[in-house]
Amino acid sequence: GSSPPVMLPPPLAALAAPDPSLAVRSRRFVLDMGMMGRGMSINGQTMDMDVINQRVPVGQWEIWEIANASMMAHPFHIHNAQFRVIDRNGRNPPPLETGYKDTIIVDPREQVRLLLRFEEHTDPDLSYMYHCHILEHEDGGMMGQFTVT
Repeated sequence: GSSPPVMLPPPLAALAAPDPSLAVRSRRFVLDMGMMGRGMSINGQTMDMDVINQRVPVGQWEIWEIANASMMAHPFHIHNAQFRVIDRNGRNPPPLETGYKDTIIVDPREQVRLLLRFEEHTDPDLSYMYHCHILEHEDGGMMGQFTVT
């Protein structure tokens, strides 16, 4: 005996559009790389285990602007976060980017704005990472650290 097919509802989840007016601050992250794939950086800095690049208050809505200054796409990943895409180059995100994300592709010369907040796992001595999810770029320094307090 075969069971009847399961019918999925057209919308799987009803999510309100992200509300950027909730944000109390913005942070900008510029992804760049030098010639021939050398000089990977975020905001002109390469990953340094001894540097906390951002300190984020817990429970605070923020806008993170991810700008790609390079000529290659970068999938930007944020640890300990699920964010919403506000816009891509000032335009509403396509349907596939309207849900919760933890990684967003940023094409060359694009800027993507994210709405996020960190609600748990606070510790001034325990850092999280944000980084390009291409392993060679991450290892080359396109990564930073932040704490949630």
